[in-house]
Amino acid sequence: MKFAPSIILLVALAFGFAACSSPKSIGTTSSPAMAVGAPCASNQIHVTSLSVGAGTGNVDQVFGFTNDSDTACTLTGYPKITALNSQGTYAAEAVQKLSGIGGVHTGASTPPRVTLKPGQTASSMVSGTDMPIGVSAACPPAYPAFLVAPPGTAQSVEVTAMDRPGFPACTPISVNPIVPGRTGQLPAGPVALPTVVQPSNSPPTTTTPEGVPNRTTA
Repeated sequence: MKFAPSIILLVALAFGFAACSSPKSIGTTSSPAMAVGAPCASNQIHVTSLSVGAGTGNVDQVFGFTNDSDTACTLTGYPKITALNSQGTYAAEAVQKLSGIGGVHTGASTPPRVTLKPGQTASSMVSGTDMPIGVSAACPPAYPAFLVAPPGTAQSVEVTAMDRPGFPACTPISVNPIVPGRTGQLPAGPVALPTVVQPSNSPPTTTTPEGVPNRTTA
């Protein structure tokens, strides 16, 4: 049987449109990697106690937050710090304090945004006093340990209090924001960073900074 050229053309066009509209096969792909600079997850951060200090009645303990993953991430705000009693149960929660002893001290109104590359450490300081207040002759029993959770996470790590016989419970304890480095604080006044080397005919410039749940034991 013979077909008219116009019919053959219509059939060919129909097959062409069908081929264009048919779905393409999609191969199996792995889940996308976490975006660089995304908020740090619990499994990226290793929590430790870095140091303890005392003077003129004030006591502080610095906690470190190290990026143990192979992807950069960010921490912003305050860790959740829960003080534990000798039975290992809730005793008190640290109140958030932007400035003061161990605070940011830079005139900022919000906590800094700290980007941690793999292996880098940020820190936060918990403060209290070892002197009774008011008419009290003695302080309540000290806190032997803390539960520490990085900002934005729900996984807490139990960290032993470094002061002996424990972190003093004489007054309410406070916690400062996460800051870069291992000291738990930023210098007083504007942060002075190293001067960037410029050609001899260029003025010097400076850089500016970027600006009780599940429990495991450290």
